[in-house]
Amino acid sequence: MTLLFFDTFTFAWPWMAVLIFVPFLLRKRIISFFMPDMQLKQSYVNDGYSIFFPHLLTSGVIDRGNIGTPYNNSLYKKIMLCVWILLVVSLMRPQMIMDVVEEKSKGYDIMIAVDVSASMKALDFSSAERMYNRFDITKRVVSDFIHKRTGDRIGLILFGEHAYLPVPLTLDIDSVNSILDTAFAGVAGDATAIGDAIGLAVQHLKTRPESSRILILVTDGDDTASSFPPLKTAEFAREYGIRIYTISVGKNGIVPFPDRNGDIRMVEVSVNSDLLKEIAAITEGEFFIADTENDLQMIYHRIDSLEKSEVDGRLHIVSKSLHRYPLGIAMCILLLSSFSCILGKFTRVGRN
Repeated sequence: MTLLFFDTFTFAWPWMAVLIFVPFLLRKRIISFFMPDMQLKQSYVNDGYSIFFPHLLTSGVIDRGNIGTPYNNSLYKKIMLCVWILLVVSLMRPQMIMDVVEEKSKGYDIMIAVDVSASMKALDFSSAERMYNRFDITKRVVSDFIHKRTGDRIGLILFGEHAYLPVPLTLDIDSVNSILDTAFAGVAGDATAIGDAIGLAVQHLKTRPESSRILILVTDGDDTASSFPPLKTAEFAREYGIRIYTISVGKNGIVPFPDRNGDIRMVEVSVNSDLLKEIAAITEGEFFIADTENDLQMIYHRIDSLEKSEVDGRLHIVSKSLHRYPLGIAMCILLLSSFSCILGKFTRVGRN
């Protein structure tokens, strides 16, 4: 964190200064619309025009019965013009810049791509107490991982036959976990589009600061539906400095799998480990195999231990607002003018 001491006077809304000229633009025709009962006298007109103010500012100060007197003609206009200028200055929000704080946040831009194809329904993560499919365990472990990534921007990609981005990169990790929790295996079809998932991640990570771009790809199968070849999209990721960590979930071979009727049958599944290894190698990432829940937790713990790098800095301006001072002076002038007018009336009544 860097502190820059400024102690400089400035205006937050300097363009409000144009309002100073509004009274000079309110001529006879305009003011007559707001104050139709006001009768002008020749002695009140100087050089063919006059400056008027809204009825709200004048009702407590001007004595319309004696509008032609020197007090109400000259002094009144000067007082109202001063009040108006003070109100405009208050609207310009004068402030004193005390400090400019530059903060360097530490963290990564992490896109998590999770396979939601039908094969993630395999029950090889089940225990004697409860049946868990691959996606149930993946959701639980990924959710714990996200909660530990304080200061990182997390994005979520779900892919099956196509890749989707339900949550772009964000610091709101609760929204990421909420969307992940509502997803389920098979929601995106039976096939797996690994290449499309990588391509979508590259599209959203390439504009982020360098050395902070990470993609974690979790899948249990082979690429069977991509429009873009996985190795080609991995090369694009390497060009943009995106490291890809590939995680193979589940056992390779015969595993229990629920059919449409809810019955459990044994089916053979296979994972293209060579493809996942090559994707990780191209981008200087790592390849992991998670046969059990403990393996998956250890993998995410290892990724979580990555050293964080400083990324985009933010400037925070520490200022002291001064708008109340011209506003307070304007209110005091109006009150004093009103009291002066009331005292003047009582004095004239006493003389009469």
